[in-house]
Amino acid sequence: EIALICATKITVTIVANLLLIFLLAAQYIIFNIDTLITSKANAAVLSKICHKIPACQLPIADTGLIDVQMLALAHSSKLAGKTDLVFTLTNTTDNNIVYPSVKVSLRSGNTILAQTLLTPTDYLEAGNNYLMPHQIKPVKLRIDFPKTKVQAANIELIY
Repeated sequence: EIALICATKITVTIVANLLLIFLLAAQYIIFNIDTLITSKANAAVLSKICHKIPACQLPIADTGLIDVQMLALAHSSKLAGKTDLVFTLTNTTDNNIVYPSVKVSLRSGNTILAQTLLTPTDYLEAGNNYLMPHQIKPVKLRIDFPKTKVQAANIELIY
């Protein structure tokens, strides 16, 4: 009888610990989904898991699904020696897309004059994590480099 009680307590403890590990893993995934989904290997695993759960829809992290359009590259109207850059990011899908980092290269011909890498927290308001389905997001940047030397700008999206 004592052996049965001990075995039951051990079984309950093991099940409780496994449940706790599962809940901690689920919590980690929920709070770090934006970071996890940017890795193709993690995204594949999470997609398989999400596919089995009703009403589960993961955001996408694919720069190929975001259209970038340059709208303006001009002298700063307020500050001399600065360049204003305006472009849009357009979600071309029916799913949420995680905002990417943006690499901006100012160039003259094929010569890169200045580069900057902006994370989403650098160019978005706090709490704005996803480019919604078919949303067009204008982005305005002021770069500390004189426009007089710049002929064009390249915008590259990166995860």
